[in-house]
Amino acid sequence: PPAQAGGRWTGTLVHEFGGPNGAYPNQSTPAFDLSVNLWVVTQSGGTDNAGTLVELSPPASAGLPWITKGVYSFSNGWNGALPMEGVTIGPDGAIYGATSGGGNNNSGIVYQFKP
Repeated sequence: PPAQAGGRWTGTLVHEFGGPNGAYPNQSTPAFDLSVNLWVVTQSGGTDNAGTLVELSPPASAGLPWITKGVYSFSNGWNGALPMEGVTIGPDGAIYGATSGGGNNNSGIVYQFKP
């Protein structure tokens, strides 16, 4: 927030998507875990172009880029495809979300990733 009421806000690029780390984080609401890592999903990109789950870690010093700590690629198979609507961090610290494709019936899945 600005130092003074009514002051200007400044923006900072946190992460740019494309290629193996995913693309099109449409409708994805990012979520912070208890370690202050930011989690976001993309609807395409990744190894099989079926979307990704990306973990971003804040920089050690202000002004430095955020660090991509992990990228999980959905495969359009049993583990789903086209993750939607972002993720939720459960009380157990696990990451929960859903996909709109993939799974045994190609109708989507609900997934859980544990820390």
